Amino acid sequence: MHGETFLSWRAIAGLPSSRRHFRYENDSVLAVDYDGYSRCNTTAAALKFNDGDTTFELYRHGFFFFISGKPGHCEAGQKLVVRVMVHNPPVSPAPAPETGGTRVPLPRPAHRSTRRQMLPPSSSLTFML
Repeated sequence: MHGETFLSWRAIAGLPSSRRHFRYENDSVLAVDYDGYSRCNTTAAALKFNDGDTTFELYRHGFFFFISGKPGHCEAGQKLVVRVMVHNPPVSPAPAPETGGTRVPLPRPAHRSTRRQMLPPSSSLTFML
């Protein structure tokens, strides 16, 4: 098979709204919690994908855990953890004050909204089993 295998990726960082693409045959991909990941527990999956070509959107910051659903595969290392980092846009430095004249305080940055914002995908990876 061509491309990277599910086995070769242990941990990957991403940004919210990025996607992970899984391509596999005769297997399934399970989205699990940390306990399911560390114990290779295939019975407690939050989501199960078995269509052979799955794209999963990483919609929030934090950790996402994936394991193979085929017996023995997770124990053999077919598991993946993705850490999605919080993305804060860079803040421009304030201009240097001019000598003389009146100083006016700069306005405070607007409070960042807590609602989910959809951004274009920042990365995409394909995993082949």
